[in-house]
Amino acid sequence: MNPFEALNRSTAKPEQPIRPPAEPSASWDGYVWTKVKAARATVFTGENTLVLGPSSLPFATGHIEINGQRERGLRTSLHIGFSRAADLPLPSFVLTELDALGTMCLPADCYMAVMQLVHGPKPYFQIGGDGKLNALASDLTTLQQDMKRGVLRSY
Repeated sequence: MNPFEALNRSTAKPEQPIRPPAEPSASWDGYVWTKVKAARATVFTGENTLVLGPSSLPFATGHIEINGQRERGLRTSLHIGFSRAADLPLPSFVLTELDALGTMCLPADCYMAVMQLVHGPKPYFQIGGDGKLNALASDLTTLQQDMKRGVLRSY
């Protein structure tokens, strides 16, 4: 054995086994909590239609894209649309090859309140399931306690 081979063998890290990807839909049936890492916001005139996941939001007045930590190998984000429309689309949750995307649509009057939550000291959001319990909170404890007490329930 040549001395360089011995050196390479002694300093080489053991190979990590390659794990096959898990079935994504099975692991996202419940909800996950993730820390907000970044947010981007847009304001519209209210004369536009915004496409959020599988839904269209007429009379859109704003959009906030909230990005979180990677969970289960996917990028996480929560998109919140704001509108002056009387009927708002239901929240949703969609998986793609790279992303776990939750959506929510709220009345236009909620825009500034959501901006304050997003830019707080330690905001978290939850996404998953059928999307009906997608949420944003000022801290993780609030989300955990609300789920535990049953304050958040899907109807």
